[in-house]
Amino acid sequence: MLWGSAGGRSFAATVRFLQVFPGPRGTIHYSVRFNDVTGLFRYDPARDEEQRLFHRNGLELGGMDYSPTVDRFVAEIAGPDGARNLFLLDDRGRIDRQLTSGDARDVTPSFTADGAAVLYASSGLSRSDDGSVYAWQPLRIMRLDLASGEVSELAADPTFDYLLPRPGADGAIVAVRRPHRPLHQRGLWQDLKSVVLFPVLLVLAIIGFVQAFIRMFNRSPLATAGASVRQPKRKFVEVFDEVIDCARLKPLDDAIVPEAWSLVQIGGPAAVPTTIAQRVLDHRMHDGRILVCTGRAVRTVGGQTLARGALITSFALGE
Repeated sequence: MLWGSAGGRSFAATVRFLQVFPGPRGTIHYSVRFNDVTGLFRYDPARDEEQRLFHRNGLELGGMDYSPTVDRFVAEIAGPDGARNLFLLDDRGRIDRQLTSGDARDVTPSFTADGAAVLYASSGLSRSDDGSVYAWQPLRIMRLDLASGEVSELAADPTFDYLLPRPGADGAIVAVRRPHRPLHQRGLWQDLKSVVLFPVLLVLAIIGFVQAFIRMFNRSPLATAGASVRQPKRKFVEVFDEVIDCARLKPLDDAIVPEAWSLVQIGGPAAVPTTIAQRVLDHRMHDGRILVCTGRAVRTVGGQTLARGALITSFALGE
């Protein structure tokens, strides 16, 4: 995809689709990042029409959801210090009000069915003396009442992260649960390696800069004499602050996340979380059925496959 031009030359933009989620009257929303510009779009499958709702420079937009009841978006927005908080937005991206604050990761929000509350995952941050984040707590499921502002904890586990909490059947909550991986502090060995490898890393950084400069103006990378030019392949994908090495996946593997990433139901008849499915990256409730995304397929919990792809990190269905 091309974005902008100068002097008769076009420059390729880095494009990343962030999330897709349902909209009103059978439409679908999706957020996209073009280099430093983030935009939100609404697509009507019945009319095959796309509408750009807003775009902003420097907007670190994360998880989002829409409620037709209150006609508002809830959005996770990252600040310059690494904290992430929740905001209510209108359909032009204007902030209606800030819902959460503080030094925390408030992520993957969703509205309750009646639009009266927001479910989200949250964890506190710990910082070093220079202000950088060096540790965070396991992600808990929280509920924020929009009318009163009251926040309550619904689920927490010292060994697990909870993500993507969404309303389920009979008042239950359905969420993705994964093992918690704490951020590790740097030790003496890491510091020594950084000192020893600094000259090498500096040279590699200079080569990378020259590569990018030449690619920008000549549209071809540096190559050794007589060697063929090899295009880089995307090997890593980041999902919810974890990096997955796609190069290690088997060609016929049906999921990009391990079995420990499970879909659980919290509340309802069961007193403890109940496992619904394993190797789950995303999920939705549609027509009374739970649909799951494994990273390479979208299917019902019963096993019916609805879609396949090389990489699927988010999905939504219209009415």
